[in-house]
Amino acid sequence: MYGLPGIVLGAGILAILALARKSRFRTVRYLLITVAVGLLWCLFVHRVYDILTCRSCHLQITQAKIEIFRKPVLLQEHVFPSLRTAVAEDFDCPCQHAQLDILKRDDEWGMCVRIPGDSYSILSLESDEEGYRTYVRPIVVKIRQERPDLAKEFCRRVIEQQDEEYWTYFYEKVLRFPEIQHEYSKREPKRK
Repeated sequence: MYGLPGIVLGAGILAILALARKSRFRTVRYLLITVAVGLLWCLFVHRVYDILTCRSCHLQITQAKIEIFRKPVLLQEHVFPSLRTAVAEDFDCPCQHAQLDILKRDDEWGMCVRIPGDSYSILSLESDEEGYRTYVRPIVVKIRQERPDLAKEFCRRVIEQQDEEYWTYFYEKVLRFPEIQHEYSKREPKRK
């Protein structure tokens, strides 16, 4: 916590220590020093919880960090791949996750005073790994073998160009209803 709140808190700590030094009563002095140490802890120890998402493939990452003097000392990270991420990897064009956005950030000063962050989106995961392996991967592998041009088109438009319209088309017409794959060229959205 730096900036104006950090300056105000630092000035408050100095004022408390000055009062503790001038106090004639030992109990008051120890109480003020304890308060100052607690405020110093809040100033320099920080827990951050972030939810990140990739613009291209919608992969989501949750990160929990503990920082001392703004330097991370502990990092826990959990990755939740989306359906787009899994399809792109099976088409041999994995996303590089170059454009990660913060969906939500929460801070805890001193690991006890929670400062809720802004929420930019609702966290929703599109796929579960077992369901993908069971139902979708065979379709993707078949498309990759029989129609490599469709796989390249998916990689170019969904991963590189972030074409949401094409993703919706691909999901609805190719992945959800594989029996109508042969009609993909008739209703394909316009190329950009």
